[in-house]
Amino acid sequence: MNKAWAIAALAFLAGCGRVPYELYQCPEPLKITDCKKEGSWVLCTFENTGQVSISRLSTAWAYDDSGVMMSNRAVLTQDIRPGQRKRLDVMVENNPSKVVICTVDPSHPYVAERVTRVR
Repeated sequence: MNKAWAIAALAFLAGCGRVPYELYQCPEPLKITDCKKEGSWVLCTFENTGQVSISRLSTAWAYDDSGVMMSNRAVLTQDIRPGQRKRLDVMVENNPSKVVICTVDPSHPYVAERVTRVR
């Protein structure tokens, strides 16, 4: 019995900190780094790399394995000044396989071909 608990605990700890989906971003003046699962949330650092403050919300667009959009939730990226960094949650539901952070619909042809993976 103790061995089973130890294996379960190790499996849980191995999953801590890993983002449970592929994360992408649109070509915007917003750099996303240092994403980690913390409890039931995924937190990332968002940095404004532009010359003006960000005045709009971003959206976390969640997709399943076949590319069907499952949900879209706001990410509170407004009011980040140039050069400023903020640690924000990326809240999604339904266990997606891919999430794209974008202020516009990432399926738009002009945007879709410029989406990049967050490392």
